[in-house]
Amino acid sequence: MDEGDIRLYSSNISNIIDISSYTSTNIVVFCSDDGEEVGKLNWSTGELKFSGNADESAKLFFNFLKNYINEYIRLKYNNSLPT
Repeated sequence: MDEGDIRLYSSNISNIIDISSYTSTNIVVFCSDDGEEVGKLNWSTGELKFSGNADESAKLFFNFLKNYINEYIRLKYNNSLPT
């Protein structure tokens, strides 16, 4: 993985990405919680390509999104977000 690649982990909410604070390499790397690369989306050449384990990467991606959704629901439920 190169510096600037987005690395998505499934279960650690501390891995929320601040997109505005990093330089993009146009690569998203899906990693297991032990840091092992599971899959990679790469569009640095202008063509979107995936390599790796699609099923495991999809699970990691949706678990990652679930962290965002759960946090949004929690904040919305507590009236911490504007409507």
